[in-house]
Amino acid sequence: MIVTKKIASAFRPKSLSRKIPDSISNVWNSEVFCYRASFGTYLLSVALVAAALTFYVYFRVGSLRVGYQLTQARQDQLQVVMENRALKTEISMLSAPSRLRAIAAQQLQMVPADRIVDLQEARR
Repeated sequence: MIVTKKIASAFRPKSLSRKIPDSISNVWNSEVFCYRASFGTYLLSVALVAAALTFYVYFRVGSLRVGYQLTQARQDQLQVVMENRALKTEISMLSAPSRLRAIAAQQLQMVPADRIVDLQEARR
């Protein structure tokens, strides 16, 4: 009990040590402040801290993996958008009326029509 009184008095503020009544100062000497944890308690606390760190690392690595996948998906999307623009430009160039007229005249030996006949009106 002498050791616990020395420990309790070591944690008690010096300015208040003379003003505290004996009934309150017994709280400092109680077994609550002098509790010695067993090896099992230490082992349990270390296991809980290790488990918490393991979960933290697991979720942190998972979030990093998702971040990398998101970055890769954005890069793929940008590449597809650029390829789509290039294909639209190619379609507009290949379907240009002047190009189609030149191909029709040179390769298919087609000539422009003299007049256009509407078949719906011709049947009436």
